[in-house]
Amino acid sequence: MKTKTLLFGIALLMPTVASICKADDLVDDPVFKSKCVMCHGSAAEGKEQRHTPPMKTKATKSVEELTKAIEEGNDKQTPKMPPFKDKLTPEQIKALVDEIKVLK
Repeated sequence: MKTKTLLFGIALLMPTVASICKADDLVDDPVFKSKCVMCHGSAAEGKEQRHTPPMKTKATKSVEELTKAIEEGNDKQTPKMPPFKDKLTPEQIKALVDEIKVLK
């Protein structure tokens, strides 16, 4: 019975551990470090002086919304988000989106 309880406990903790690891993935991602840190902060905490919110506030957006935001940017917001469609591969954009989604 103890084995079943232990295995059940481990199974319950797996999503939390995976989430923590994925959050670390974002700030350790070389693409994030080279393209995003200057506006979003080294720990994705946002930068108040640039009016950039923490990335975790974007985690509730859909995959499609995040992908579009990264690909097309947004020149109507302050600060302006540059488009990255021609600077990043679809795989790099997908990885960033996946890493942002787990920041909730």
